[in-house]
Amino acid sequence: MRSGWVFLCLLIAHGAAQAQIFSCKDASGRMITSDRPMPECANRPMRELNKSGIVVREIQAPLTPEQKRELQLLAERRKAEEAALEAQRKSDLLLRSRYHSESDIDHARKRALGVLEEQAKNDAAMLAAAEKNLKSVNVDLEVYRKKNPVLPPVAQRRLDEANEAVVKAQKAKSEREAEMQLTNVKFDETLKRYRELVSGTSAPGHAAIGGKAAASSN
Repeated sequence: MRSGWVFLCLLIAHGAAQAQIFSCKDASGRMITSDRPMPECANRPMRELNKSGIVVREIQAPLTPEQKRELQLLAERRKAEEAALEAQRKSDLLLRSRYHSESDIDHARKRALGVLEEQAKNDAAMLAAAEKNLKSVNVDLEVYRKKNPVLPPVAQRRLDEANEAVVKAQKAKSEREAEMQLTNVKFDETLKRYRELVSGTSAPGHAAIGGKAAASSN
């Protein structure tokens, strides 16, 4: 209430020299007027009139904390949207400078997948070796199991390490396969965005996230 009162006083002081009249409706809906500050109008919309009763201007009520918060959120949202548009613009410029035809994108896809395929072969070889070693360890430990179901600590550690190697190799293989799938998706998005830009059908603010990632990582 105090901040609204100060706001009102400043407005009144500004127009006092011109002997203006101010009016507003109080909380009960009663119209009140005065040539001096009115506490009842501190946080309410107000009109400024001249001596002839003609409205000079409409004075909005001070914003509530909720309204200020809404305006702040709106400003932040607009800022984020503008940043996203600028990022998309830069991404599109990068894409057009990197690829001059659809065949360029196809070649880049093949190069990226070629590297991953070689790594996938290594992953498969590591998994095969780990599985072979685990099988060998189990064969060696069969002698212990026949005598006692509980393995000696050294033997148990050897078995645990062999199992861990298999799990690690399986995880690496799965992650590589997922990376290959993601790479294909990214290049699909890149190709889609490229076609939109070339045909002129791209809409402002259209976010080709996958295309951006593929264009900037190859």
